[in-house]
Amino acid sequence: MRIGSFVWEYPPSARRIVSLEAMSMAKPLVVGAHNVVGFREQVVPSGPDKNGVHVNGGNSADIAWSIKEVLCDSERAKRWGENGRKRVLQYFTWRKAAEQTLRIYEMLQHLQEQQESGIVDLIETLKHE
Repeated sequence: MRIGSFVWEYPPSARRIVSLEAMSMAKPLVVGAHNVVGFREQVVPSGPDKNGVHVNGGNSADIAWSIKEVLCDSERAKRWGENGRKRVLQYFTWRKAAEQTLRIYEMLQHLQEQQESGIVDLIETLKHE
């Protein structure tokens, strides 16, 4: 059985999309998630939906351990990859992004209309969201 894996180092602006691309191809993930918020919402590091592991990208021993975790058990790696594929289809499609963006615009439009009619202060409302 061939699982396939890759290790990469990209500039921070490109990292989130690369992990989503790997998830869409059902690849298990090892991500340097130290102080990186986006990976924490993409990569589930424990539980039944686990699709990879978070590591300290500045610690070579941590990176080596995590790659070994993926490579030493092909069935587990396959399961992680399948979980990642399910997750990307559930939460991270372009359709989902468009729907979420539309919801935000609709919320802002509604708040703007309320503000114009004197019902709510738009700035104060957004501060508390």
